[in-house]
Amino acid sequence: MQCQWGFSLINGTCFIPTTCPSRQFFHFGQCYPVSPNCDKYDAFTGACVTCSDPTYQLSNGSCFQPPNNSVVCGLRQYFANYKCNDVSALCKDFDKTNGNCINCIFGYQISDGACILVAPNCRINQYLFNGLCIDIPYNCVAFNKAVGKCEIC
Repeated sequence: MQCQWGFSLINGTCFIPTTCPSRQFFHFGQCYPVSPNCDKYDAFTGACVTCSDPTYQLSNGSCFQPPNNSVVCGLRQYFANYKCNDVSALCKDFDKTNGNCINCIFGYQISDGACILVAPNCRINQYLFNGLCIDIPYNCVAFNKAVGKCEIC
């Protein structure tokens, strides 16, 4: 016994196969390949649900790599790796091509394109507490700067 085109013979009966090999989808009696750009896809239409590459954009069931010049990022963002990336809130000014800080907000300085906290140099009669120089009480003879406590008055 033979079956018509598109049917499979299983135990003497003709069936329409509904399962396809890996990375294929079944649509109206046939298996079709899924786009290599798809990660997850609709089993009936083959439309992409998620993209295999996070830099790709999903549009109308297809994944594609967007051109660099078509993306408009926000004021505190820069475009890299096919997406808009946020700039550190510690940056006052930044390079729009790579997000590196050019100037930092008050109390921070640039180190390898990023802003880091500047630890102030306190005077001998002061101690550092929460990034600020605090005066040691004048009547304190022995002050523990590590814990911020007078040990002998």
